[in-house]
Amino acid sequence: MMRLNSIRARMTASFSFAIGILILLTCGALITYARLHAEQEAKILLQTTAQKLQRELSSRNGSEAISEVAEEERDLASDSLTLVLTNLSGQVVYKSRNAVSPESIIGSKDWRIVKISIDTKIATIALPLEKTAHVLRSQAVFLSILGMIVFLFSSAGAWVLVGRTLTPIAALTSNARSASADNLQIRLAPSSKDIEIVELVQTLNGLLARLEESTASRGRFYVAASHELRTPLQALSGHLELALSRERENEEYKTAIQEAFQQTTRLTTLVCDLLTLNRLDSAFTKPHSETVYPLEICERVVCYFKPQIDARKLNVEFEEHSEARIFAPPTHVDMMTRNLIENAVKYTTPGGSIYVVSSASELTISNSFPGAQILDIERLFEPFFRPDDSRNEETGGNGLGLAICSSIAKANGWGLRLSQKDDRVYLQISW
Repeated sequence: MMRLNSIRARMTASFSFAIGILILLTCGALITYARLHAEQEAKILLQTTAQKLQRELSSRNGSEAISEVAEEERDLASDSLTLVLTNLSGQVVYKSRNAVSPESIIGSKDWRIVKISIDTKIATIALPLEKTAHVLRSQAVFLSILGMIVFLFSSAGAWVLVGRTLTPIAALTSNARSASADNLQIRLAPSSKDIEIVELVQTLNGLLARLEESTASRGRFYVAASHELRTPLQALSGHLELALSRERENEEYKTAIQEAFQQTTRLTTLVCDLLTLNRLDSAFTKPHSETVYPLEICERVVCYFKPQIDARKLNVEFEEHSEARIFAPPTHVDMMTRNLIENAVKYTTPGGSIYVVSSASELTISNSFPGAQILDIERLFEPFFRPDDSRNEETGGNGLGLAICSSIAKANGWGLRLSQKDDRVYLQISW
């Protein structure tokens, strides 16, 4: 059964409608042409016969003219012509054997007539259109039947052709049904060598690959988030349980409370970062924008982290090639630079250097990093990913800093690139 909401049905119906209109116009044009052609032939025959009679009978009179007309009657009959001669008073003086009354000829739509004057007589030559009309009706019926046959065969051919054309898509649909959220590793194979199908398959496979990576990344995020949340909660619960297991001195309670406070602070920071990341990824509107100076914000952030910088004996230098002034949400610029500089302070080699280079369209933050350790640049922007888990206790990070920076860059249309060269790591922001 044909479904009207299918491409095959719509394309076949459209083609059939166009073919039907074309057949109707063609048949109408052919019938009209045949009718006009018959009218033209009748007119030429009447005029030719009239000129011939007038030429041959103009020099004769009386009985000679009528006798001459009688001799011409055979030729008139062969052409289905009727001749009537009347005098000036309208009395019929001669008519051919197949002639009808002049009253039935004049004004009738079934006859074509022409009149000529021969001396004192008027000759009326008439041609009946009954046979011509019958032929035209036969031609119309034949063209209608032929048009209907052409229409039916064209519609059936269009249905079959469109079906064969859409067969590869049906095969792709069947293959795509086997893909699910739990099995995104499947890849579609082209069901034909047509370039359109090949490009469609390549596009769908690319989409499946992106969905697979997104699903895997989201899975890693959930696993890491549950682990990161569970760790401080377990530590907090353990410290409190240990403190309450027996009576202790005030100093012991103080130590337990300090440990619990540290774990609570860590847990609060983690939850705030998770909320920030979710808000950035799901936000449809940006905060209020205004003119900000990134280098000034970097200098302020460096002052905030000065105790850590001094403790790790780091050297921080600023360089401005041209004044950088951008129109952006200040909170986003502050959050971006704070996370990047904090990341640089945490992971710079002790005694190393941090360079902040600013220009009109770019901000680059680079830091010393052991050249022997190759970073997985593709995964560094994933939530909770760390290049070295053993450094977690040392740095105190939760692995969300670069993920937040990536979300901020996407939200504002900025470019964020990370590269490693020799013994330095470069983070570049393109405004």
